[in-house]
Amino acid sequence: MRVAVSKTHACVCRLLVYEVHHGDYDGSKLLHPEQLWAVVSEAQSDPRLLFLNGTHDMRFAALSDVLRLYTQTHRAAINVHTGIFRPRVTVVPEIAQFLADSYDAASPRELRISALDNVVLLYSIFVLVLSIVYHSIEHKLKDDGEYDPHTVVKSTQLGSDLLLFDAVFWLNNTFVIFIFMYLITAVAQPWLFLYIAVAYSFCMYCTVARDAPPTVYRPACLLTLVVAVGAKSMSTVGFFTGFFAIIVDVVNAFFTYIHLCDTNLTYLKFVNARFWTCLAQSLCLLLMYVSSVVFVAPMPSSTVFPAGTARELYPPT
Repeated sequence: MRVAVSKTHACVCRLLVYEVHHGDYDGSKLLHPEQLWAVVSEAQSDPRLLFLNGTHDMRFAALSDVLRLYTQTHRAAINVHTGIFRPRVTVVPEIAQFLADSYDAASPRELRISALDNVVLLYSIFVLVLSIVYHSIEHKLKDDGEYDPHTVVKSTQLGSDLLLFDAVFWLNNTFVIFIFMYLITAVAQPWLFLYIAVAYSFCMYCTVARDAPPTVYRPACLLTLVVAVGAKSMSTVGFFTGFFAIIVDVVNAFFTYIHLCDTNLTYLKFVNARFWTCLAQSLCLLLMYVSSVVFVAPMPSSTVFPAGTARELYPPT
């Protein structure tokens, strides 16, 4: 849900998303397949059985009526289909609902609505930091002569400002992937998206790392492609809505291509490639962010509180 609330004197734009939060897992509330199979087997031998092996577990008692019905009608509650290409086990709808309820009790989940504005604001701050550091390095490349723009970059020759510039770039890249995962999915899972964003950036970093041997950057390049495709497979939006997310992957692919194909990467290309990649990512993020916002006009107070309602709810003291 992407909502922006517009007020009379001010416009407040907030990007609201659904998030799934998992509670503490309790395996004792989950019915294992072996237990279910034993319950059904015992019920077939004795339709009047309410509990399994004399235990007073209410989970098994809840199935007693269902199992008694299917036993009396001589219908199988569990069907095992064997085959070369599609072996499977199917259960009756009542048992399927029972299993789903047991899973919900063992792993409670809660759907919340949260705002993504704080993450976007934090990303904007780091983009500003990247721009400031880029301006400083550009000054050293052109005026101070501290760096030779046409010198080949070596991993052992990176100064503190270049290392800071590179670290902020990869942090921003992680932010971009994390935010886009929120924008292209209907229901977000924050920790899962964080793992995907970190894995994406780390594999991409190993691919373009200076002086990295082929045994490192080739598998890393393949893993980057796998993570990118896997992240897009989780999308619930259409092609045109998620177009900018694909453009970000194209920009990252072009960035990787520059580092892999240019063995003599100079300081000038090293800095400009990161700066313009971050700029392209920020532009895609801005367009996607704006396209995901829906403006909702505020309802008049008379609609929310009809005449006399406010006085009745809050009588004078």
